[in-house]
Amino acid sequence: MLVLGTLVPVVKAARRGSPRAMLVWLGLLGYLAYTYTGAAFAYAFNALFLVYVALFSLTGAALIAGLSGIDAVAVRAWFDARTPRRGVAAFLAAMSVALCLMWMSQIVPFLTDGILPPMIELAKTPTVFVFVLDLGVVVPLASIAAWWLWQDRPWGYVLAAFIVVKAATMGLALVAMTAFAARAGVKVEWAMAIAWAVLAAAGLAVSIWYFSHCVDAPGRRAVT
Repeated sequence: MLVLGTLVPVVKAARRGSPRAMLVWLGLLGYLAYTYTGAAFAYAFNALFLVYVALFSLTGAALIAGLSGIDAVAVRAWFDARTPRRGVAAFLAAMSVALCLMWMSQIVPFLTDGILPPMIELAKTPTVFVFVLDLGVVVPLASIAAWWLWQDRPWGYVLAAFIVVKAATMGLALVAMTAFAARAGVKVEWAMAIAWAVLAAAGLAVSIWYFSHCVDAPGRRAVT
């Protein structure tokens, strides 16, 4: 709900031509597309199934339309010469490595010894959509963004903004989910809870650091 509440003023600011708002909007769409892809494919069938399918379709379409209409060269021009490209790239690379280590530490024991991943045992599902989306989508995108931003390529600026906002919002959502689970008496893996808190804090800090170097001049559009 926090993300949905934030989305409205961000969209309004983006429509007025705010560069920062436009990039944040893409990141929020990324979070929503990730979340409702999981809801549509992994949640138990329930009365909200068609709502999840609609949100999955709408957020995915909006994200594709938003990214396909961007002039990446114009986006690069929004950022000043002191933009911490290498610092943000290092964060993206570190996040990719951390996600790989976190999930492969559960997948490899199954491949070698047949031990089911703890997340599958906890969720009691045939598989975990997080493994698929993180290893198949988030890690590749974050790695490409890190490389392109390090090399000062225009699309690196776009993807970096997209990923850091998505990281911050997902981290905050996971922290909130863990807090509600603990309050409801559900067993919580505190190591994972700490990891989510670190992700949320780091994502927010890097987002603020990165966007502080984006010249927020209304009217400087980069959407074709």
